[in-house]
Amino acid sequence: MSPQNRLMRWLSGGDDDASAEGDRGGATRLLRSTGLPPVENNAGAYDVTIEEANVTPGADYWRVTRVYHLAPQENNGRHHIFLEGLSPEGVRIRTSQALITWDGGEQKVTLDKPESEPGANFPMWKWQVCSVKMLGLPSDSVHGLRTNHPDEPNPSGGGAGNTLFHHSFLVEFQQTKAPERTGTILGAWKITAPISWSPCCAGPTLWTTPQWIRRAASPLPTSARARTRCAWKV
Repeated sequence: MSPQNRLMRWLSGGDDDASAEGDRGGATRLLRSTGLPPVENNAGAYDVTIEEANVTPGADYWRVTRVYHLAPQENNGRHHIFLEGLSPEGVRIRTSQALITWDGGEQKVTLDKPESEPGANFPMWKWQVCSVKMLGLPSDSVHGLRTNHPDEPNPSGGGAGNTLFHHSFLVEFQQTKAPERTGTILGAWKITAPISWSPCCAGPTLWTTPQWIRRAASPLPTSARARTRCAWKV
């Protein structure tokens, strides 16, 4: 059972799966670092942001995999942050800890609830704006969790729904190995020493210093364009 389904089942007091797996409330999938699946986040509309951890490629860290704002029929007047901390295999890591901070305070929270509940919950109060990250490893952080959002009536007409100061969020973290970062370097390159092109090119050609090469704006002269097998030395 996914953490989100576990939360919905616990909130409803049901003994079976009370909700289906999948995006809720128009969840937005945010692309992250190369090589990782997207984050499921429907809380961007509530000014919630995700800050990625600064972590060395290949190192283990806590990655945010989901931030979910509870719908009115799910929340029923609560004002909480619900937390999950998962292993790479998706199993809760019991006794893992999170740090919740706000202006003027902070609190460590231990994920020690029964398996039928979210790992931990933290009540938010009026005007409190919270951030959360996991402890023990480098961790992504979630910012802007708060309850002072407008009323959202329960579409079924029953229950308290979401009202001012009564909004809740589920935040899921998972231990992940940071992938290698890849990408294209744009901008200007400054050559600070003479460059000699290998004899396999139409040359060799010697460039004197200093010179600027701008990507796509100042291509190399034909005589100095290296084929894929060519090498250059500084």
